[in-house]
Amino acid sequence: MNKRYIPCKGVMPLKDVRRRCFLDGSCLSLIVPISRDASNQYVSKLIQTYQSITNVELIFVAHKLLNVDPFRLVVNDAWQHVYEAHVIGAKKATRSCMLFLDLNQHITVPTLQQFLQPLMDNSADAVLNNMDYEFQKKHRHIPSTIFPQITNAFIHRSDLKIDQIVFVPYGLSRKAVDTIGIDTLSNPVEAHVKLVQQGYVLSHQLPIRNIFQLQNQVWDRKDDRRRIDDYLQAYTKRFPPNSRSKFSDGERRLDVLDSVIQGHQPTIRKNDHANNPLSQLSVIIPAQNEQARIKAVIEECMRLGPLEIIVVVNGSNDQTAVHAYDAGATVIQFAEKLGLDTGRAIGAHFATGEILLFVDGDFVIAMEDLQPFVQAVERGVDVAVNDLNASLKQHWPLHLVTACKYAINVACNRADLGVGSTVAVPHALSRKSIEKVGVGSLANPVLAYVKLLVNHCVVENVHHVEVDKINRFRPHTHYANRKGCLAPTTSVIAGDHLEAMIYLGNLQKKGEKKNGL
Repeated sequence: MNKRYIPCKGVMPLKDVRRRCFLDGSCLSLIVPISRDASNQYVSKLIQTYQSITNVELIFVAHKLLNVDPFRLVVNDAWQHVYEAHVIGAKKATRSCMLFLDLNQHITVPTLQQFLQPLMDNSADAVLNNMDYEFQKKHRHIPSTIFPQITNAFIHRSDLKIDQIVFVPYGLSRKAVDTIGIDTLSNPVEAHVKLVQQGYVLSHQLPIRNIFQLQNQVWDRKDDRRRIDDYLQAYTKRFPPNSRSKFSDGERRLDVLDSVIQGHQPTIRKNDHANNPLSQLSVIIPAQNEQARIKAVIEECMRLGPLEIIVVVNGSNDQTAVHAYDAGATVIQFAEKLGLDTGRAIGAHFATGEILLFVDGDFVIAMEDLQPFVQAVERGVDVAVNDLNASLKQHWPLHLVTACKYAINVACNRADLGVGSTVAVPHALSRKSIEKVGVGSLANPVLAYVKLLVNHCVVENVHHVEVDKINRFRPHTHYANRKGCLAPTTSVIAGDHLEAMIYLGNLQKKGEKKNGL
């Protein structure tokens, strides 16, 4: 289907554009793929526009013979996607700078000069289209904004927002292309990550507007899965297995967890007070220095009539363990801090119920808000999670944590779950689902969640609990330590999602087809 011709305009003032190298085009290769259904009108218009750049090398990559005189035509019918055509064109290019264009974008020569100036004067190794106007726009959240956002965060370049060489036009120096490898351009995500990891300077100052409608047409087609797979492949290739890319691990004591799973018995005070032997519900509550709140938390959980309530007290120097036991909970106690989520996994290891409900010890959730999660598992749901999808409609752009949650569901072919996740409490799991993924997986709730999805567990957004408003605020974990850094809690969650994405990429690499992956 022919696309509407769209003129593009830059918004930055023209600066220092009359340099000889630029104007005569002697160091510039323009690479333009021509699809099978492309209009000859677009080809003629582009040729007419760029003929005014003296000595420019303009390379068209097409499936069939076309008249592109006086410029160069490369005929190759093997490519299916524009990035494959970029590779073909780059291999034929002879100049020191390359610009990759879409045939349907008519960029005026002055705007093109502005866009390429950092590349031409050697102040940058790559120039990206500035997509801030799209990133800030209030619109439905789609993979073409979410995945670039989280990927730039994974490589510690959140300042780029969604700017990547995924979006044309983009320009690269010959040196950068040779270093990352021309063939890498077939996956622009991997090429982008490689550029950043190898320390190349990226400029993203100028927006070339009105292209996003074209990008949406690409993302809304059948190759959605291929594009997402490009991201997964890039994560797998550019980050080692279990990599967290310098993100915090939440000081998780996985050594202690492994020891417990292997049979080490920690200090346990068993409490059968008010337990309901007819119930199959185990409630797991990690707690550290929560003597002021733990009794109220347990009292609400007791109203569910559980088989047991297990409080995993760790690193406390107050009376949390005493108050928890007095309130009727079994207490598993560790002198050392276990770090984030480790207590969940240890509590699950010792739980005996068929339904495991996870809550936190630092804020009270009413029984009426906990009960729907238990009831969902009773009726056959394996993973009952907190429905926080309202956040998708309330904030633009998305917070990184929200974007990560949404992206992981999209990557697992479960976009219908939105931001459903076992990161947030409350959530409930069936014992059979935990047995499928291993109790140790629960120490990284995102990795556990992905394993649950790919093992065909029934996952459902069950009930909305506004935990962000009632969660205990801790400045040292919820605020960034310094400008340009992530808050510690956000850093942990980002690292968890990167680990889970790498896991998905490795499944894909091995050819596993669980859950459509």
